[in-house]
Amino acid sequence: AATGLAAASIDSLGFLAGSWSGQMNGSYTDETWTRPQGNNIIGSFRWLKPDGTPRMFEILTITQESDAIRLRLRHFSATLGAKEEADKPMTLKLAELEGSRAVFKAEKDAGGLDHISYEVTGDQLAITVAFTPPPAGKPDAKPRKPLEFKLKKAG
Repeated sequence: AATGLAAASIDSLGFLAGSWSGQMNGSYTDETWTRPQGNNIIGSFRWLKPDGTPRMFEILTITQESDAIRLRLRHFSATLGAKEEADKPMTLKLAELEGSRAVFKAEKDAGGLDHISYEVTGDQLAITVAFTPPPAGKPDAKPRKPLEFKLKKAG
């Protein structure tokens, strides 16, 4: 059974609020989340190449809906060209919540994502983006390694 979901509310995800930043293989990343307000939280993510130019931008929302809490996200280029189709943001559903750890599982239009986990420990935010394994019918396809971001609370 999923942990903590019965009592989950948008306020349960308030541990994400704030600005976080860090380095990954010479690249700079930062993520900012608002405090819960109403039924939602909004976030942004920036990933820069070692030379400081954008690798990508991301806009995220977490909303408490009648049947679940959902994370939706879209990727953008440096010129704000959207990667996902206009009416198809990547959508993930809260699957686990325990303390300051949340796991969102892919629900629809997830573009190869399996799940995203967020965990805050002290002034550290760990984000893991895991991908679905290759189909069984493609034996030469290599599994994609998870992306792991270790960010520190800014300010």
